Amino acid sequence: MPSMTLSRHIGAPIDRVWEVLDDFGGIHTWNPGVATSALTTDGPVGSGSERFCELKPAGVIQERITHHQPGERMTVHIYEMTKVPLKEGIADFRLTEAAGGTDVSIDYEY
Repeated sequence: MPSMTLSRHIGAPIDRVWEVLDDFGGIHTWNPGVATSALTTDGPVGSGSERFCELKPAGVIQERITHHQPGERMTVHIYEMTKVPLKEGIADFRLTEAAGGTDVSIDYEY
């Protein structure tokens, strides 16, 4: 699978960054490419949690958390896509405490 890595420094403490990432159903609040999103599983967010995302301008994806290590790492498997030119993908988010905030690294395979 092709892959890429994105890295960003966020000027917020790691617990705040994790809080936003761990709001798994709320990705539409911070990702401009997502029109709407919602959890499709019950219970606390963790490995096995799933969500539905409607993308801008069109397309739908379904995702599942495959690795959930609070405050450090979340791996998301994108397992179903409609109107998107990909079959599947994996996004691996890693958080590291850094001076003045949090370093975020996303390894993405598709």
